[in-house]
Amino acid sequence: MRAIYEGAERVQIWLGEEDKYTTLAYSFLELLAPWGQERVAAGVKTRDWRELDGRLRTQSVTDAEKRRFWRAVYGLFARPWFQRVWIIQELAVCPNATMLCGQHSISWEKVEMAYQVSDYVLTEGLDRLIAERNDWQKGERGDLVHLVVKHLGAQATNPRDKVYALAGIAGSLSKYGLEIDYTIGVEKVFEDVTRSYLREKSDLDILSFARGSKDDSGTTPSWVLDWKYDFKKEPMPVYSFAWGPALMEDGTRFHATKNSISEIAFGENGKLLGISGSLFDTVSHVGLMMTNTLNTSPRLSWTYWSGLVEDFMCFSNWRDICLIDEVYPPTGKTTLEVFWQTCCALVPHLDEKMDQILNEFNRLDNFMETFRRLGTIKFQHSKPIYHILLLAKLSKQGIIRDSTLIEFLGRVDASTNRRLIRTQNGYIGLAPRFVRQNDLIALMKGAKPPFILRPSGRSWKLVGECYINGIMYGEAFNEKDCEVLWIK
Repeated sequence: MRAIYEGAERVQIWLGEEDKYTTLAYSFLELLAPWGQERVAAGVKTRDWRELDGRLRTQSVTDAEKRRFWRAVYGLFARPWFQRVWIIQELAVCPNATMLCGQHSISWEKVEMAYQVSDYVLTEGLDRLIAERNDWQKGERGDLVHLVVKHLGAQATNPRDKVYALAGIAGSLSKYGLEIDYTIGVEKVFEDVTRSYLREKSDLDILSFARGSKDDSGTTPSWVLDWKYDFKKEPMPVYSFAWGPALMEDGTRFHATKNSISEIAFGENGKLLGISGSLFDTVSHVGLMMTNTLNTSPRLSWTYWSGLVEDFMCFSNWRDICLIDEVYPPTGKTTLEVFWQTCCALVPHLDEKMDQILNEFNRLDNFMETFRRLGTIKFQHSKPIYHILLLAKLSKQGIIRDSTLIEFLGRVDASTNRRLIRTQNGYIGLAPRFVRQNDLIALMKGAKPPFILRPSGRSWKLVGECYINGIMYGEAFNEKDCEVLWIK
């Protein structure tokens, strides 16, 4: 299959028949593409929605027109073609591609340039799709398991293809002792992939994308890659604490267990995973889940404004859980300082622009008093009506038009689709959406972040990775405390 697309002069991507928004979407991509080309030529890598808004104003684009533009583009990239796992290889290896929808066409190069100035995620995984193509064109080949993890959200009629469809751009499967065999059960394919990775590597990074506690009644071990993941039904965090973004010289961000090497064993015919580690603390308080609407919804849409109110509510809830006016027991810092750094999962001695981020946080935090006062409406009305009433009050006071107010929310990717937690010993952190009170925090050898475990008889179930402020660089890890933790 790879050879066919690799040898093609040009690949035609057919998205289907056009609808009433297609013309608008294609014209907007054509408008954005030259600006993206300018950014690439200038070496600019970060996106700034204020710059984009300024550019659109120079073209006399009104707010109403912007909403229609983004809605049209979002609908275009939400089409089924972009969700299929097989298109990752097809697009990566072809030398040239054209995207067709009805009578409209645009080169893939222009799509990539337009994406460079997009201020929100156009569709799940589009950035990874673009990155995969760029890596292949540069001669870089990805590791199979890394590719599987990156594209877990891709759709496949046969779930086995979430592994097999990526083999063409990852090289041989033999490194992990795997082969393409559609007679093998789906669960076994992903058990084999996960087990092979853990045996081959000296880290536990793959566990950051395990099925976890989502399927308590199922037979799939909680430590196996989440092959059932469907981004339409279940939001996933924007990035992993184990996989990026990197800040350290060795290409990592955190070292909660220092430079330890994983020690694993398997029991019960490979279904039970034993890991050397220690229990650190117990979850005592669990906050709301942060959706981070600012970075995940079309700007100026109803979803955006309604979601922004929910983000404010979540922020207020988290602030209460942190006991913001007290000293943070583990470090002696002010809890307010620890809170805003936790929201961003910041590395104080490495992250740049700390003062700027603090100023952005202070503007948002000062606003929360106004928000709390206006929020006395509570939920006596249905949620949509409540949002309308609250947005009306915010708009009347000019707060909605204050773009500087929400800049801090644009930096909390680490919080997206996670919950804030507080522990019995006063630590605060970010945890998976499925975390519960009385879950335990574990430090496992070879793991970059801590993990949440849930008692299950005489063993444990994996819930997922977490960020705990004050222990991300080995401050709480002692190899002498480790024992075998059996995870099923």
